[in-house]
Amino acid sequence: MAKKNYESWNIKIEDFPAAGTQHEQIEFLTRFALLAPSGHNSQPWRIHASDSQVALYINTGRNLNQSDPQGRQLYISLGCFLENLFTAADFFGFAFLPTYNYPDPSDGATPVAEITFQKRTPAEHKDRRMVRAIIERNSNRYPYRDEPLPQSFIDYAGTIIEPQIKIFLLTDTAQKDQAANIMEDAQIYAMDSADFRKELSEYIKSSYTEEPYGMPGFTLNIPGPVSILAPKLAKNINLSRLSKKQDSELLLRRTPALGVICASQDSRENWLSVGRVFERVWLRATSDGIAFSVWAAAIQHETFRARLQKILNTPLLPMAAFRAGLPKTKPGHSPRFSLKDLAVR
Repeated sequence: MAKKNYESWNIKIEDFPAAGTQHEQIEFLTRFALLAPSGHNSQPWRIHASDSQVALYINTGRNLNQSDPQGRQLYISLGCFLENLFTAADFFGFAFLPTYNYPDPSDGATPVAEITFQKRTPAEHKDRRMVRAIIERNSNRYPYRDEPLPQSFIDYAGTIIEPQIKIFLLTDTAQKDQAANIMEDAQIYAMDSADFRKELSEYIKSSYTEEPYGMPGFTLNIPGPVSILAPKLAKNINLSRLSKKQDSELLLRRTPALGVICASQDSRENWLSVGRVFERVWLRATSDGIAFSVWAAAIQHETFRARLQKILNTPLLPMAAFRAGLPKTKPGHSPRFSLKDLAVR
């Protein structure tokens, strides 16, 4: 039996309450949204669900003020949440109309989005791959197999067209290695900050944690017993300097592709859209058996971000970066708050 902090993953498509009230059905859709990725698995959202609407709010107590002072990761995470919600709504036969407010990251009272739902007749032959991928998706920080990405996935990523947003998949060895070196340097630079390490340490958990948030040791490729000490070590030591050789091996030799999602400018609207695109391509990757993991440091520090932009040879600004490849190991899920924990009454 799963521990309480992992129970949110025990959702089955077949459990949709077809004979229930619309309020019960909308709450069911929202349970898929809660499985979205977020910076440090902070889950920076609160939700109010009614008979016809879901309102999404910022949980200001989960803001990452050191690693994400602008709120870029916050809004990308909220975009991932909405993409899951919209994917589930479409599958289970709901039309939806969102309105957006884009409040300041410090504003937990104004909804980021309010989504109105209307029941429609679902398609007779529904493709379950994307909604099932919501349940199967995870962050895989382990080494990947030394095999190229399937061409069908590369082609799919190239078909995602959103205004002023583009996905770059780096598979050429020279270009990928340049990007990997930037990502590694940025991680070491970020970990030099004691304030950054302190914040990070609050979200690194032992593999035996009963907390509903954060990153357990097994998701970070840290052995169980060592994971008990991991928060203290992360707080007091720049572990990225110590693991430089292993990180180089991981990025240069155990990562067939690096991905970067770019947009025209920094704005909350763009960040939210980037989050939706990121989750959409991550879900497709999951359904194709491809693993992802996020590397955010090169995006969050402008010097490294500019270097990454130069390698991409684009006027667009990097907004999210990730590893991609066929997995050798599949780690477990990270913990989650329940809908009840996050509900706005």
